[in-house]
Amino acid sequence: MKFIKNKKLWQIVIVIAVMAGIITGFMYYYNNLQNQLEKATTEKESVETKMNEIMEDLESTKNELDTVRKELDAAHEEVEKYKKEIEDEEAKWKRRYEEYPVATEAWIAMKAQGWSDTVCAGIMGNLMAETGGSGTLHLDWDSNGGSGYGLVQWIGGRRNTINNKYGTYPSVKEQVQFIHDELYGADGVRRQVTDSQLDAIMNAKTPEECAYAFACYYERCADFARGMRRGFARKAYDYFVD
Repeated sequence: MKFIKNKKLWQIVIVIAVMAGIITGFMYYYNNLQNQLEKATTEKESVETKMNEIMEDLESTKNELDTVRKELDAAHEEVEKYKKEIEDEEAKWKRRYEEYPVATEAWIAMKAQGWSDTVCAGIMGNLMAETGGSGTLHLDWDSNGGSGYGLVQWIGGRRNTINNKYGTYPSVKEQVQFIHDELYGADGVRRQVTDSQLDAIMNAKTPEECAYAFACYYERCADFARGMRRGFARKAYDYFVD
């Protein structure tokens, strides 16, 4: 009986030991699974965080691309607008040159001197009176009427100076340059106006005012001839500017 009891006791002990081993193994397996789950959860959260950051970057990039695309579209429209304006301006100057080649060349040469539209129109009004026939823009650049020569009908020593400087037939551009040099006393050319007279020409508020000042101080034409040059200057301004 004692042996039987001990045998049962041992069986119980063995069963308990086996159960303890099973429980220990299960706990180890469970803890291992729990650790893997936590690790996987952490990695999942990290991936989600990175994914959200990437999505935000993509959205930001998309917005930037949309902004850049709009800016490019606006720039393209601006370029097309300026191209159209340039084409229109080129066509306008081509028409002007075909209609009044000398006047157009003289205007461009005056603008190259840095003169304002008002000054160019005022001087042009005088050129129209000197060599434009009845005040037209058909200028005779090599007009040689009497003793006078060129766009402003230089005479005497002034005619000799421009001929000595540029030859017998100075070009339109050279004649405009000579007008500049006489106004400023530049490049060895004798000055024809005082500082105050030059200011009156260059700081005139209107083409008419400039034409009158140029007629008085540079051309020094007769009083009766000064008034009509105002009207010629306005005509030139309307043609080349408006």
